[in-house]
Amino acid sequence: MLDKIWYLENLNLFSKMSMKEKMHLDKITVMSETDKFKPIFLPGDKANNIYIIKTGKVKISKLFEDGKQITLSILNPGDIIGEMSLLGEEEQNTVAEAIENTYLCIIEKNEFENLLLMNPILNLKITKLIGWRLRNIENRIENLIFKDVTSRIIHILLELAKSYRKETPEGIEIDLRLTHEELSQLVALNRQTVTTKLNELKQQGLIEIKRARIILKDIKKLEWFLNEKK
Repeated sequence: MLDKIWYLENLNLFSKMSMKEKMHLDKITVMSETDKFKPIFLPGDKANNIYIIKTGKVKISKLFEDGKQITLSILNPGDIIGEMSLLGEEEQNTVAEAIENTYLCIIEKNEFENLLLMNPILNLKITKLIGWRLRNIENRIENLIFKDVTSRIIHILLELAKSYRKETPEGIEIDLRLTHEELSQLVALNRQTVTTKLNELKQQGLIEIKRARIILKDIKKLEWFLNEKK
């Protein structure tokens, strides 16, 4: 129990809560482990829970009628999943899948809503988070609709570098193992096209690829390319 409370109180969302509120949060929270590549929820599942990632990473994606799957975001420890249900959605409309062995803190939606009523600061943080997520999805869709193939790929590489930045002598490494298929889902392109474009960027000396890791060798040139395309 103390380990769970320590973890929860070190999350930014819950950092301003009183010890009494943290003890209540502990009582309404269940810990659960999800294996790599296992879904946490699927479209049509009841939107009854809020999930907080303790360890691991989770991919949120959208399935379309033609079978295509587009990745909306990749979430890290401390991030919340299922928060859109707080807007009144009764069923999930996305896929949440663990891309690493993942440990989750699970809170029933009704209990979480009661917690928000008791804590205005937490309520405001969640409201801001939902707004940020919606804007992020809008930006992702805009990128897919209006940018050319190369711009889509550079845009997502720069976006991933912000969240998974690792300094190396060769440049900025995206510290996240992504297959070309997983990257293709982030930019709504087929795998072959993504592989071809990555090889072109590599030949231009802009990136390096090592064992499913991508290193951005010249971020300024990549950013310049995007600005030129606007």
